[in-house]
Amino acid sequence: MRRPLHLVTLVVSLRELVIGGFLEAEALVTPSRLAAGRAGARVGAAVAEERLVREDVPALFRGRSNTAAVWKVAWPAVSIGLLRTALGQVDAYQIGRLGSVELQAIGAASFAVWLVYILGELSSVGVHALSSEAEGAGDRGAIASAIAQGLWFSLLTSVLTAALASRSAIAAYFRLVGVSDPKVAEAGNAYVRVTAAWGALPLSASACASAGFKGIGETRAALVIAALCVVLNAGLNCLLIPPLGVAGAAWATNIAAAIACVTSLVVLRRDFGVAVVPRRPSLRAMRQIAAIGTPLASSGALFSFVYIILGRFVASVDPLYLASLGVGHRLEAVAYTVGEGYAVGTATVVGQWLGTKRPKDARRAADAAARVAIATMVPIALLTLAFAPSAAAFFADDPMVSRGAASYLRIVAFVFPLMAVESVFEGACLGAQQTLSTFLITLVGSGMRIPLALLLLRHLGVDGIWAAIALTTLFKAPAKYLAFQLARLDGEDPKRPPFPPRRPRKKGEDLDLPESQTSSSSSSSSSSSQ
Repeated sequence: MRRPLHLVTLVVSLRELVIGGFLEAEALVTPSRLAAGRAGARVGAAVAEERLVREDVPALFRGRSNTAAVWKVAWPAVSIGLLRTALGQVDAYQIGRLGSVELQAIGAASFAVWLVYILGELSSVGVHALSSEAEGAGDRGAIASAIAQGLWFSLLTSVLTAALASRSAIAAYFRLVGVSDPKVAEAGNAYVRVTAAWGALPLSASACASAGFKGIGETRAALVIAALCVVLNAGLNCLLIPPLGVAGAAWATNIAAAIACVTSLVVLRRDFGVAVVPRRPSLRAMRQIAAIGTPLASSGALFSFVYIILGRFVASVDPLYLASLGVGHRLEAVAYTVGEGYAVGTATVVGQWLGTKRPKDARRAADAAARVAIATMVPIALLTLAFAPSAAAFFADDPMVSRGAASYLRIVAFVFPLMAVESVFEGACLGAQQTLSTFLITLVGSGMRIPLALLLLRHLGVDGIWAAIALTTLFKAPAKYLAFQLARLDGEDPKRPPFPPRRPRKKGEDLDLPESQTSSSSSSSSSSSQ
């Protein structure tokens, strides 16, 4: 009898999540919003409330609602993602001028390079979660320690990556992905070798240092550094690609990443008091970083592997549809990057609230992030539905390719709002340092795409593959929401039910404010009315 009840409660909770935040206007967490008493004990209560806002709340939330705090972190993170996407297009353009062989080489090498990036991000994911918690606790020294241990972890993973990237291993990889042209394989081998052997450390260290900005909630500084890095990278491409070929693009990326890492460490020390100094590696700290980062890194690797298999299914219909999928991904990158930005923002605010030992406020912040992410993604979905054919035609001259890309975009656009929910609650689980559940959901959800695509391919053709990609999001989004609801957050009552009954909202209460603020404000208002 309990299972149906839990199911109904889950549906009701999701409904409240989506519509609850639009019933009240957004409010700022400022002392002026706290009702001051007129005399006696009410004056003392107002002073205590002001002290709570000024001293006991992380700096990210002073003068901001949960939504505003998430947005402050998210929009620079989105911009950084778009800059990286633009850099990829610049690389492809400059390498494409060398010839079709070189362009095919970087295309074939993309999965191997993506794996190098995933291993590099492993340490930064853990540092982000630990830094957010430390910032919530008001301990910038712990942030510096987390970054230092993350750099040690980056060194460890880069040595492992370089050891695995032997010429024979890379040659085996290109045979696996079906490269038969020896010139393409040779150029791709050089690109992967430089990235894996010489780029793993600067790429990972740069991401690790940038995670410190995310933890503090000051991603605007990271955005400025990323923008300078992109400009530097593009300039180095012009210098290094002509004499070195595709390897020159890899060297340009490596050099720019190393400079970005050093710059980030200097800015963290100068502007934010996070002084990263050499210290001994801590096995305990690195185990903690691995425990947080490994599940998400594994999710990224699994996600890429599934797309390799789906690519084979697409090619079985017509090889031209592979180009359709590529164009679709290029345009879908806007929605994906927005979702990733909100994931970063949610991880930061949840981690900071947990650092202050306020799990209820962490949950309210995650709900607020989901609402604003949905509100952002709905117009993106509508624009995609409206302009998919013209956008696809802009990137593809072949009518068959553009039609396939437009069909892909129109199918996946329906689940953009759910993709936002998935990203937000994956970020919430990261902020809570409980990422294993999200990996298991990705394992099941992304794995389901393979048999589902095979089934629908027989009846719908290539549109069946596009539908399989969209349908699995219908599972992953509520599953990750459920995972966060079931997670036992630090400082939370062990007897808390998975879906506690929601108390009726009081008149004038803003769901976007921390619970400690709304409850104290409501009590002050009631006292004043008496």
